[in-house]
Amino acid sequence: MVTIRSAIPDDAAAIAAIYGYYVDSDLATFDETAPPAGYFADKIKAATHPYLVAIDQDDTLCGYCYAAQYRDRPAYRHTVETSIYLGPTARGKGVGKALMVELIAQLKLDQTPIKQLIAGIATADHNPDVGRASVALHESLGFSRVGLIANAGYKFGEWLNVAYYQRAL
Repeated sequence: MVTIRSAIPDDAAAIAAIYGYYVDSDLATFDETAPPAGYFADKIKAATHPYLVAIDQDDTLCGYCYAAQYRDRPAYRHTVETSIYLGPTARGKGVGKALMVELIAQLKLDQTPIKQLIAGIATADHNPDVGRASVALHESLGFSRVGLIANAGYKFGEWLNVAYYQRAL
């Protein structure tokens, strides 16, 4: 069981460690250099939409997710892009679903109001396991695939796609 709460700047080091794992060891992000904790503290402070963390029974931050305006032009203010990252030991335990369910619930209450959620998920034509869990999570929450940018990124010697998923609120 996990507790979901709003992120605070003091969570930045744990968030940076989780994200750093994906930068160094996984294809879920196209970043090749992990940003420092201060980068995440600044993002938390500047967040205008929910930025959530999951805390496990050992009081350890084991995952996080957030929503940010999809693009910076005013006409996009009703569309957000969601992101989610879990610590390696939190995968497959329902933590991602708990985070995303709470994120969606909070976005429904957003004063903007939010109408569309977008998620970009790394996939690979040569390896169906890349992005499989994220696709399954998003589809289970009502997201549908709406597009694909083939060979958009190159990391660890592999060409990667970005599959776009969308859900209306």
